[in-house]
Amino acid sequence: MPKERLKNNLPAVAGKPFELPKDWEWVRLDILGETQTGTTPPRSDMQNFGDFIPFIGPGDILDYTIDYSKYGLSEKGLSKGRLIEKGSILMVCIGGSIGKSAVNNIDVACNQQIDTITPYIKHSLEYLFYSLNAPYFQNSVIKYSSGSATPIINKQKWISLLTPLHPLNEQKRIAKKVNELMSLCDTFEEKLEKKEEKGERLVRTVVNGVGNN
Repeated sequence: MPKERLKNNLPAVAGKPFELPKDWEWVRLDILGETQTGTTPPRSDMQNFGDFIPFIGPGDILDYTIDYSKYGLSEKGLSKGRLIEKGSILMVCIGGSIGKSAVNNIDVACNQQIDTITPYIKHSLEYLFYSLNAPYFQNSVIKYSSGSATPIINKQKWISLLTPLHPLNEQKRIAKKVNELMSLCDTFEEKLEKKEEKGERLVRTVVNGVGNN
């Protein structure tokens, strides 16, 4: 049913933020995949914790990657938690790192400070990930969060946020182009780091030379 809705029966969206190109549609996030909020098994029972499956918290999501090594649940703990399938997007929904996200490349569980979406169409994963990290969506996360000292966006608000849906071939083209640009940025960053290292060595050489005179 979800996939059929996605293809043939997109619900109307009121209050569209801006006009999109032909064949693009504004859709709410929950139309695009299975959404969940993590949960923590009772800490009073330490048998819930172990190394059966990684247990992810906000601090484990780092620069679009995930550190799987810190915490884990036992098989018993997973039965009281929520399985987040490989190929999902995990987004922090509370605190100073709200909006930070990454894709899991293995099955995990996560705590209640993280919302997740597992795309119905697997080929849309890269595109959806880039969409959720675009300034428009990130600004929406902040706009609809509550609390000033500790911002938080609940699941119902998060899944109702709007994102542009493109034809599948356009999604693939956009994801490919963004990947190319990200790779180019990585290359520039690496060259800049090497240049800075050379500059630092030159400064040390000059300073050492002056000190020896």
